Amino acid sequence: MGTFIGIIITIVFVYYALVWPIKRIRKIKATWNQLGFKLKDMIDAGKYTYGHPDIDAPYELSYLMVINGKIEMFKVPLNQAPVLMGSIPGDMIKDITIEDASTIERRVTAARLLLTGVFAFGLKKKKKNDLSYLVIEWQDRNFTHQTTFEFTEKGAMERSNKARNALIRLTR
Repeated sequence: MGTFIGIIITIVFVYYALVWPIKRIRKIKATWNQLGFKLKDMIDAGKYTYGHPDIDAPYELSYLMVINGKIEMFKVPLNQAPVLMGSIPGDMIKDITIEDASTIERRVTAARLLLTGVFAFGLKKKKKNDLSYLVIEWQDRNFTHQTTFEFTEKGAMERSNKARNALIRLTR
């Protein structure tokens, strides 16, 4: 009897650990395909921070797609279909730029404090934090908007540049 229960528990565990996530991913991909989304066409835009009149709060996992001449902005929650958050008409774009905001942060490590005592505060270790912004400047009737996306961590500048170049190619 105990072996039978163990086998049942193992089968249930394997189903929920392996089979169920695969079915869920296939369902999400099918939904994306029905909506016309292809992951390869989506441009990683880091984190939406501010600047769009229809979006009041920042959100993570921001992706962009150019559809019918408009930049469509999507929030992509994990394991869910993309949610359209807003759009920018391609013919209203004035400029797409990258702003570098790399910072140097000084910090005292515990080992440094033990080795040098109070002098550790004068010998702080430099740590570079990559931070860059993709800014889409566009005109909407009487207003100019600067819709901004934030890229952080290693490779932030390269990722923001890749997004900028893709948007320029697709909105020319």
